[in-house]
Amino acid sequence: MKINEIKNLKIEVIYSNTDIMKNQIIKENNKKSGVYLWTNIINEKIYVGSSINLGIRFKDYFNYSHISNPKRSNSNIHKALIKYGYSNFQLEII
Repeated sequence: MKINEIKNLKIEVIYSNTDIMKNQIIKENNKKSGVYLWTNIINEKIYVGSSINLGIRFKDYFNYSHISNPKRSNSNIHKALIKYGYSNFQLEII
C-alpha cells in the first residue's frame, strides 16, 4: 500500500501526542481489534500495524523495557519510538 492510499483510509481516532495520551490510548482501545498507524511527525514515516486487542498491543508499545529488549522484538517502530520519543508520534486508529 502506498502512503497516499493509507492516508485516504477512514480514520476513526487521532491521538496527536502519544506521550501525554498513553493512558487514554490504552483505556479507549482495550479489547478492541483494529488497524493503526504510527506517524513520525519529524520525518513523516508511517508504520502500520494491527491487533485483535489494541489495548494490550499499546501497553507493549508504551513499555520501554519491552520495546528495547532485542529478544522480544526488533521492529522498526520500536527502534523509532526509542530514537524519537513518543511525543514525536501521532497514532491513528482506522
